[in-house]
Amino acid sequence: LPPVEEMTQRPKELLEAVIKGALAKGGRSIYSLHYPP
Repeated sequence: LPPVEEMTQRPKELLEAVIKGALAKGGRSIYSLHYPP
């Protein structure tokens, strides 16, 4: 897969929190990402 920085305009910190998952400390649910950013 291409690097995340090249595929989105969202902040890297936000995407890393989503990748961690909702149950991890500091993580976020994938449903918190909405369109448009």
